[in-house]
Amino acid sequence: MPILERRIAPGRLLWELDAPEARNAIAPEDLDFVERRCATLGDEVVVVTGAAEGPFSSGFDLRRLGGAPRPDLPLLRATAAMERSKALFVASVRRYAIGAAVELCAACDVVCAASDAFFAIPAARLGVLYHREGMARLERRFGRQALRAMMLLGRRVEASRIPPPGALDVVVEPDELDAAVEAVVADLLAAPAEVRGPVAAFLRGDDRGASSDPAAWSRLRGRLYAALRARPATLPRP
Repeated sequence: MPILERRIAPGRLLWELDAPEARNAIAPEDLDFVERRCATLGDEVVVVTGAAEGPFSSGFDLRRLGGAPRPDLPLLRATAAMERSKALFVASVRRYAIGAAVELCAACDVVCAASDAFFAIPAARLGVLYHREGMARLERRFGRQALRAMMLLGRRVEASRIPPPGALDVVVEPDELDAAVEAVVADLLAAPAEVRGPVAAFLRGDDRGASSDPAAWSRLRGRLYAALRARPATLPRP
């Protein structure tokens, strides 16, 4: 079954990898859904997680990949679509994320994980050379030391032990994860979409638009300051 989408509140969506019988494994149609849906999203915040209180995901569902010579292409297209999207993505990781699921997490803007969760990428042990785009994304998110452990040594990396600068955004006790994710979503929605969009694009390494064009960035700042001066507003307390 493709990813289940639920609107949990205005501006908030939940995507559930819904294959509990296969440890929420990722099928090509899941990635096709992500690619298509990202093109239609607006300024929502999307929480990505595994269904039924199970793990985030056990990675590719090998039974459903078929005989394609490049089964990773749907993953490449889906993660690229996430990074182009106007929406923001928050990963909520319970128990483990393996293989393709780790890259799906890395494509999210914020990653929250339970302290007992782990990440693992068995590609090298399977004799698969991982795509460069994915490795670059994984390095940005997890850091080179954790990437070396996963990709070269074939080890699992515990969420609570990922070292800076690749530290996860939020690591909490398992029973605190839902509340922590809710707090992150509230924080993201507290900033106007006109602000959080360009900042997210910059952090994603986006080389398009205002995130890389100083003149466009300056014009955007000018419009936002003009809008701020035009309305009575009080600065938030620190």
